[in-house]
Amino acid sequence: MPWSRGDVLFAALLIAIGCLVWSIGWYRVSGRTTMTEQVAPFDLAVVGVGLVGAAQARWFIGGRRAVAARRRVLLGSDAVRTLAVPGPAAQRDEVFSGSQRFFHRPECPMVFERAWPPAPRSAHERAGRVPCGVCAP
Repeated sequence: MPWSRGDVLFAALLIAIGCLVWSIGWYRVSGRTTMTEQVAPFDLAVVGVGLVGAAQARWFIGGRRAVAARRRVLLGSDAVRTLAVPGPAAQRDEVFSGSQRFFHRPECPMVFERAWPPAPRSAHERAGRVPCGVCAP
């Protein structure tokens, strides 16, 4: 589970407090007739909504961090960088697929199911294309 019991309790408590503060502000605004009397209770309601939003943001960010940490444990810390490391096949003058701006290795996920014409690397460079950042040809 990406969140600890403490994270769940803290988020639930902050959301409950935010809802309580919001409802108090809403109730107090509803009983006022002039705008000057409504400003302070409205501000209180805005603070309540802010507390709920802060709790949700903290919950979301904590979950993303936990998932990223779990991914590093399962895949290793260099899992993302392995896509950009050129293999020994990149040393040869291979035939690459090219879009308008980039050229790619044939196995690159960015050219999957594309009908781009293959050409040597030198032809792509002469055409002004740059290497793909994903497959790093």
